[in-house]
Amino acid sequence: MSINAGILVSALFGAVAAPSVPKPVNADVPLLFKSLEGRWSCAGAFANGKPLAADLEFAPDADGQRLHYRHADRPPTNYVQNSVWGVDKESGTLVSLAWIATRAQPGVTPAFYVASDVSPTSVTFVHRALLKPPWAPNRFRYSVADNALQMTWEVQKQGVWQMGDHLGCMRAR
Repeated sequence: MSINAGILVSALFGAVAAPSVPKPVNADVPLLFKSLEGRWSCAGAFANGKPLAADLEFAPDADGQRLHYRHADRPPTNYVQNSVWGVDKESGTLVSLAWIATRAQPGVTPAFYVASDVSPTSVTFVHRALLKPPWAPNRFRYSVADNALQMTWEVQKQGVWQMGDHLGCMRAR
C-alpha cells in the first residue's frame, strides 16, 4: 500500500472511529424549558372553527436536560401526546420524541420532531421521518409571553404552512 493510500484509509477510518466532540447546548434551551414548566389549561379551535380544549403539562427531568411534555385534548376530541424533549449531544439540536395516540383507537404512533427555531420563550418543532415519513409535513409552534402559552399546529399543503389547530393557554392553578 502506498503512503498516500495508507493516509487516505487512516483518514477515512480514523474519522469514523474517532469520538465526536459534543456540541454545546444552545443557552436558550434551559430558559425555554423553565418558561414552559408547569401545567397549562388551554382553549382554541381547529382550522374549521370547531372548538378545542386541552391540558398541557411540562415537567423537567435529568437536572433540566430533558423536558417531559403531555398534551391531552379534553372531550369530545381525543388526541393525546406524550413527548420527551432534549438536546442531541452530537449535533446540539433540540429534538422531541413523541408518542401520539387517541382515546378512540388503541396503540401509539411514534413521531420525531426537530427544533428549527429556539429562543428563551419559543420553539418550532418540525416533523421528521422516524419509522416512516409523516403523512404530511407538519410542525408545532410554542410561544410563551406574559404567563400565557400559544401552541399552533400547522400542516404544509402545496408548499404553504396552514394552521390545523391552535390553543391559547393560561397556567393552571
